[in-house]
Amino acid sequence: MSQMFKFRSYKPDTDFNFIVNSWVRSYEVSEWAKFMRPGLYRVYHRKQIESMLADRNDYRVTCRVAVNNHNKDQIYGYIVGSSGELPCLHFIYCKKIFRGIGVGQELFDSLGYAGKLEYSHFSPGLQRLLKGRGVYNPYRFFI
Repeated sequence: MSQMFKFRSYKPDTDFNFIVNSWVRSYEVSEWAKFMRPGLYRVYHRKQIESMLADRNDYRVTCRVAVNNHNKDQIYGYIVGSSGELPCLHFIYCKKIFRGIGVGQELFDSLGYAGKLEYSHFSPGLQRLLKGRGVYNPYRFFI
């Protein structure tokens, strides 16, 4: 693991707003969302993310957060995934200033997804990270 950052578990009290807002904003420009009315996308995608984070035990959802080694509240990025017959990577996010230093790769590695997996949110960055390993299944986000 890098000397610049470490991982910790998701803390609803301090992480919730950052994760929901950055996920909604960054995925708003995706091919999937760009043809929707912005208000429609923002309202319903936000509700689904909030539900997933609030009920993470029911959904078998894991959220890991990369933070500054010296300040555990300074978030560099996060990853959200779920277990099941096939593990599913729902979303990975890294602040622009921290991209390219391995945060995303180490977040992904921290979930321990070996072998086949699905992902519910498509992005070019994710494609580079997965190197063709995953299968796109947006419906996993809604179950």
